[in-house]
Amino acid sequence: MKACWQASWNAFRLRWHGAAHRSQLDQDLEEELRFHLDMKAQDHSASGMAPREARSRAAREFGNATGLKEISREMFGFGSLETLAQDLRYGLRMLRKNPGFTATIVITLALGIGANTAIFSIINAVMLRTLPVSAPDELVAVGDPSRTGSLSNGGPTSDTISYPLYRKIRDQNQVFTQVLASGRTGRLVVGTSSEETAKGRLVSGNYFDVLGVRPLLGRVFAPDDDRVPGERAVVVISHAYWQRKFAGDPNIIGKSLTLNGTKFNIIGVGPRDFFGDVVGVSNDVWIPLMMQGQVNPGSSFLEKNDASWLLLLGRLKPGVSLAQARASLTVLVKNLQIELQGPKITEEVAKSIRQSKVPVDAGGKGFSYLRFQFSQPLLVLMGFVALVLLIACTNVANLLLARATSRQKEISMRLALGAGRLRLVRQLLTESLILASMGGVAGLLLAWWGASLLLWLASDGPNPLPLDIRPDPPVLAFTAAVAIFTGLVFGLVPALRATRRDLAPALRERAQSLAHSGHRWNLGQGLVVAQVALSLLLLVGAGLFASTLHHLETMDVGYQREGLVMLELDPIGSGYQSEQIPAMCRAMLGRLQNVPGVESASLSENGVFSGTESITGLRVDGFQSTRDEDLDSAYDVVGPHYFKTVGIALLQGRDFDEHDQGPSSKIAVVNETMAKFYFPKTNPVGRNFSTRGAGAKTYTI
Repeated sequence: MKACWQASWNAFRLRWHGAAHRSQLDQDLEEELRFHLDMKAQDHSASGMAPREARSRAAREFGNATGLKEISREMFGFGSLETLAQDLRYGLRMLRKNPGFTATIVITLALGIGANTAIFSIINAVMLRTLPVSAPDELVAVGDPSRTGSLSNGGPTSDTISYPLYRKIRDQNQVFTQVLASGRTGRLVVGTSSEETAKGRLVSGNYFDVLGVRPLLGRVFAPDDDRVPGERAVVVISHAYWQRKFAGDPNIIGKSLTLNGTKFNIIGVGPRDFFGDVVGVSNDVWIPLMMQGQVNPGSSFLEKNDASWLLLLGRLKPGVSLAQARASLTVLVKNLQIELQGPKITEEVAKSIRQSKVPVDAGGKGFSYLRFQFSQPLLVLMGFVALVLLIACTNVANLLLARATSRQKEISMRLALGAGRLRLVRQLLTESLILASMGGVAGLLLAWWGASLLLWLASDGPNPLPLDIRPDPPVLAFTAAVAIFTGLVFGLVPALRATRRDLAPALRERAQSLAHSGHRWNLGQGLVVAQVALSLLLLVGAGLFASTLHHLETMDVGYQREGLVMLELDPIGSGYQSEQIPAMCRAMLGRLQNVPGVESASLSENGVFSGTESITGLRVDGFQSTRDEDLDSAYDVVGPHYFKTVGIALLQGRDFDEHDQGPSSKIAVVNETMAKFYFPKTNPVGRNFSTRGAGAKTYTI
């Protein structure tokens, strides 16, 4: 073994010496080759040949001197690296001589690579990137990420978790070391001005400990901060909010921040890159769950079994797999849901709970409504920009073919002088990869701008979606892989075509070959056809997209958009208690009705196409469900004359009026789809349905 290592070390030293003294090596090789050639020539002269003939015969017998030099250089140096360096220098010189050609190809590739990188950057941020926390692969999510923007009331089989259910899961599970819970805060008014708001999340006291997140300043929540409702008014702020609101004040710890009328003590600042457990939501503050009643005055969800508003993340115990956790939690959650219903639970509700699905999945990527909403459109867009890249490749291949034609005499001469075809192909491919690398760098810069533009276009407000699209190792690796792939795709065929060993036609005058070239189908024509076909496919797809957007813009959405004005109110954030809100709403509607130009006014809890939903579970007499989703329904709480105000024509029945208000009113209006689904052969007007869970109510249509 020692001798083997010694031999390897000696070989490395020999190669290093040859590479470091390249000029001396070339001189020695030249002298040695000349010596051997002279010796052969002397042998032939001694046999009676003329000196010139002897020299010529010796050269023929000796073979390709240049090739022998190359072989010797491989033996006495790092031949591959040296050859690569030569190819890079030569390729850069050739591209520098043709700046217009180089710029055209780089811009073409930058557009194709940049478009692909921009889409991949968003896919990486939404679908692939893990949370910036400790050991994200150990986290397990309990709850449906697609429901992160909603509050579910009344559904024991809902895809979010109530606080009483969370406590039981936390205390009775056998698969987690710890379990955290988090939920929306709703609108947070900062200070006394209703114009300044913050984004926040209510979290359990072990939130930061479970995630393994350490503060930049101060401390994070401790278990004692989340034991007694309303006792600890403390808050942890994000790094971005610290910079934006407090200008990075290093003495921020201990200062107060008023949220929805309650003064909170700032105890910590989160790390720079931490945004929370929900991808696509950039939180400003984190507040203990026990402060939910103060954050939402007049609405306490902490003791309500039918208020499902939390998402859970647990950290697996050593040796427990995701499959084991899913099996254990499914049984536990169903049993706990039945237990929380109490002794009055009906067999139908118990059966529905046993047949329900408990969402348990890997939690390393966090929760994300954006992932649920945009995954499929992003993959479709990725397919389209891949077509753009293929079109760019065919365009560049055509340009390289044209350039190879102009260099045909040069390449043929090098082949005639003994250069190997593989060597020339490698040289031409090096030039292609240089172009692709330049296009990749330019494309990466273009992708940053393009991804930011896409986030702005996808947002529903003045600010872009809060996603981190900064280039990280996966994005850089993707860009490098795309650049190498494109360099090989558009460079290989022209390189093979240019280095064919048919030397005679290229060394003769080109007139004769040009006279006959127009009568044959050639590679350039094939690339043009491929480019046109791909462009046509892309054009048709873009036309269909544009047509779909036009139809979405002009389609009948079921209500009258002209003259409709929407005003958003936050009674609780403005200081009203829950029992005061109905009287306030009636007084406000009365005043709005008297405003000149107002024909009708009404109320809606969720608004029209606002992106927020309330979810409840249903029980319909005589209806047999085959899926869990069959008994889930989105609903809205509205005021009198709602359908008249919004401009929705009722197919049957009547609109709500002033007599239908108050807790004693048990009537509802359903849409046509729900009526046909639950009452396919009967008139739905007058039929009943009930909500499920604690506080279930029966409504008449």
